[in-house]
Amino acid sequence: MNAELLEKKKKIVEYYLKQKKLLSKELLQQLQQEEHVEHIYKSLHTIPSQYTVSITQEYEFEKENYAVQDFTQHFITRFRALENMLKGRQELKGLTSIRRAAQKSERETVSLIGMVYEKSLTKNGNIILVLEDLSGFIKVIISTNSPCFAEAQDTMLDEVIGIVGSAGNNVVFANSLIVPDVPLATEIKKSPDEAYAVVAADPQVGSKLFIEQQFNNFIEWTRGNYGTTQEREIAAKTGYILIPGDVIEGVGIFPRQEEELDITDVYEQYKTLATYLARIPRDKHIIICTGNHDACRIAEPQPRIYKDLAPDLYALPNCHLVTNPSIVTIHKHRDFAGFTILFYHGFSYSYYCDQVQSIKDSGLPISDRTGIIMKYLLRRRHLAPSYGSTRAVPNPAQDCLVIQQVPDFFISGHIHKAVVTNYRGVNIICGSCFQSGSAYQEKFGHIPVPGQVPLINLKTRKVSMLEF
Repeated sequence: MNAELLEKKKKIVEYYLKQKKLLSKELLQQLQQEEHVEHIYKSLHTIPSQYTVSITQEYEFEKENYAVQDFTQHFITRFRALENMLKGRQELKGLTSIRRAAQKSERETVSLIGMVYEKSLTKNGNIILVLEDLSGFIKVIISTNSPCFAEAQDTMLDEVIGIVGSAGNNVVFANSLIVPDVPLATEIKKSPDEAYAVVAADPQVGSKLFIEQQFNNFIEWTRGNYGTTQEREIAAKTGYILIPGDVIEGVGIFPRQEEELDITDVYEQYKTLATYLARIPRDKHIIICTGNHDACRIAEPQPRIYKDLAPDLYALPNCHLVTNPSIVTIHKHRDFAGFTILFYHGFSYSYYCDQVQSIKDSGLPISDRTGIIMKYLLRRRHLAPSYGSTRAVPNPAQDCLVIQQVPDFFISGHIHKAVVTNYRGVNIICGSCFQSGSAYQEKFGHIPVPGQVPLINLKTRKVSMLEF
């Protein structure tokens, strides 16, 4: 074997290691054949240098057995992470522990931080919260005429909040309720060059309701073969395809699902998806996070789609598979810090849609509430603050659903209707789907609008909608 071919093999392996991608059995077999080595090597060098992807944070945690102390430590870890965010708030000067606040005998102004242990209503409609920290418990009363009553109505169990109020006899009468929140943006980060990213959520390949024509139109658009002249020009400048989960329909996800399946085997579902994605030009990065329909553990954080189920996805040189949730940095180069993207599929959203007072009272149809749900969770700096709002793995070392880093983009799917909004400099984007509505979705009030793909102009941070 000549030295040039060996050098190309070496660079292929280095590329995969740098991208934190595993070399599949199929790829290793291809590296034994000269014509495949040449093809793979060329494909690696078709992605322009300005289109870059790095996995900033992934969350993988596996444990066979759990004990009570694992759950306890999980909540302590969460409390400390969110407490640290709240400690920086101007409104919470002179913080005291709950134990000390409970010892106050006269009305005295106190500031404290606690996790919501209980929530109830008095006969007069006042809200009582029982807060706890590592020192003890205390009751907090928010009267109906308090300026923070509306915020208290929206407060859920297990949230970590700050309270300012008058303390006495083991009770605090609250004047202010502070959530961790996102700092006010001083400047919106923008790319120095014109480039684009698209959010193509929930393909649901394998379903009888999969709209193949729309997905084919999208794939052809990435190749410059579909859309108006302007849309085709934009396609040429699109470097990132963001897919926030549910790439396949899966098997056994809900009762009698088999009646709605066109492909009844998950291996074949992933293989069919890979056939579509292989047609996307190699100059575009494809980033896929896991969703609740994907064939892996449903408890969050969800691992990457299992390699043994989807080897053809792992074989695509421009495809990056990440956990749910995860943080990915795109478009970073020497003169630009890049954009951070928080991927979260969105399984918890249905819970908050029904439980948070202001979201219930918004007057919006369920499928249109995603933007305010995502904003609500950003303000709480947690993707599922109430334990039980999503299935979660208790990690004693880290609550992986805490939004530790404020992202530039918060990307989701799951609801099957595209929503675009903004909060304090964070672009909030929920993708649509490529599946028509099912009876199961209608039962929960979800009315999908398939074929909509949010298009992000990275130079202006403006988001428009492509229709397929």
